[in-house]
Amino acid sequence: MTSTLPKTTHLMETQEKLQNFELKNEETKTEKVIEMEMLLGEVFDAVSAMKKTYVSLQEAHCPWDQDKMPVAVISELKRLGVLRERYRRNSRNGRGEWRERYRPNSLREVVAPYESAVDELRQQVKAKENEINDLKETTLLVVERKISRNEKLLAEVKHQLICCLHLTCLKTSTVRECSTQYRDVKAMDPMELFGILPTCSFGNFCFKKYLAIVHPKMEEVLFGDLEQRRQVLAGSHPRSQFYGEFLGLAKAVWLLHLLAFFIGSSIKSF
Repeated sequence: MTSTLPKTTHLMETQEKLQNFELKNEETKTEKVIEMEMLLGEVFDAVSAMKKTYVSLQEAHCPWDQDKMPVAVISELKRLGVLRERYRRNSRNGRGEWRERYRPNSLREVVAPYESAVDELRQQVKAKENEINDLKETTLLVVERKISRNEKLLAEVKHQLICCLHLTCLKTSTVRECSTQYRDVKAMDPMELFGILPTCSFGNFCFKKYLAIVHPKMEEVLFGDLEQRRQVLAGSHPRSQFYGEFLGLAKAVWLLHLLAFFIGSSIKSF
């Protein structure tokens, strides 16, 4: 009886140690599983954030050239997205909440390649923005030069118009006719006069001088088309600002010549 008691006690102690060992082993396995789940959860969260940043870069860079995209990064993101969805379906706990913990040091090593890809894409976007700004500045300079050139061309046209009109010699029949034309032209606006006398000598004079002074190429450069020339050729006076200024100069020269013929002196300056 005395020898049986120590054996029983030893057996009970052995069973208790075995149970404690198994319980401790299960707890260790459970902790490892929990730690692995948290690690994977953090990895997927980091990849999700990286994907959002990547999509934002795609939207910001417009137009975007898909052929120049880093194909390896895109395929890797798609693969990780599939894994994340599978993990979410299979690794949720009873309450449907993710386990959270601080990110381990190895997480940075996993995300580092994607961060490098994002930095490279940001540099590409910045380079494109700089290129766009340079193009804007170049366009503004070209527009300013064109405007300045057109202003100089208009000034030259006015100068040539005055010179050519002063060199014109009008043919009138009598002093009475010159006097009548002088009063009519001086008292009325040219367009009003053309409305009353569409076939008057002054109107024909304006038609001929406009076609002789304003070259077709010059008119196309100034206005972008030949609409005024077509109206003049059709026997109509254009109602534009440029043609109105031309009529004012033509009226002054026409009156000057009428006055000279009315006086009857020899005309040498014109």
